[in-house]
Amino acid sequence: MVEKGFGSYVLVSDVLFDLLCDLGKLMEAERCLLQMVEKRHKPSNVSFRMIKVLMELANKHEALKNLTEKMAVFGASIHLLESTKSSTETSHQNHF
Repeated sequence: MVEKGFGSYVLVSDVLFDLLCDLGKLMEAERCLLQMVEKRHKPSNVSFRMIKVLMELANKHEALKNLTEKMAVFGASIHLLESTKSSTETSHQNHF
């Protein structure tokens, strides 16, 4: 679709990941995300977080670790997500 001028990789991938996740096709969403990363197309943080949350819920910790390592090629934005999660958890613990 993108090659024919219909949107950007990020837009098309966000729609695709949203659809696959809504249909419960986590393995297909993971495979698409990995293919995108291999082609050096950075998925949006929304898509990555959506798949990350679903992988955590499905206890796919090893697959999530692999995906996070592959996403590291894009730099600090993924590490930022991890540190944001840690600081959010810390602030919630401090309130109780």
